[in-house]
Amino acid sequence: MKLQLALDEMNLVDALRFADKVAEHVDIIEVGTPFVMDEGMRGVREFHRFFPDKEILADLKIMDGGYLEASYAYEAGAAYATILGVSDNLTIEGALKAARDYERKLVVDMICVEDLPARIAKMEEIGVDILAVHTGADQQAAEENLFRIWKL
Repeated sequence: MKLQLALDEMNLVDALRFADKVAEHVDIIEVGTPFVMDEGMRGVREFHRFFPDKEILADLKIMDGGYLEASYAYEAGAAYATILGVSDNLTIEGALKAARDYERKLVVDMICVEDLPARIAKMEEIGVDILAVHTGADQQAAEENLFRIWKL
């Protein structure tokens, strides 16, 4: 079991300082989607540089251009990149190929997937590394569907 620190809405300097305070307690440092939108791959590179013994997750939520976009994260030092489970299978297969080429892992984010059991079966067939199921920030803020129950 691994503990993951998610960093979403901090500037780079504050996030690095915060991570330094808790680094001994975490295994994975997530450079969250808002962080990536603000800092780009610079954030991934800096966390990889300052915390070389930690696994870095780039929460890109890739939707298109799977191979290219996943490659950006892996080249920057990410051990994991995320792609949306609602993406086309070809996009997911491309990102998975990048993960294999860079000897890294792909996380399929199942946010907004309607038929979760069917999509999970397809992702297993494709051979993805990790599936992540969560409720989106906007849904959480509206207190909608916080605890979805799926019959798997």
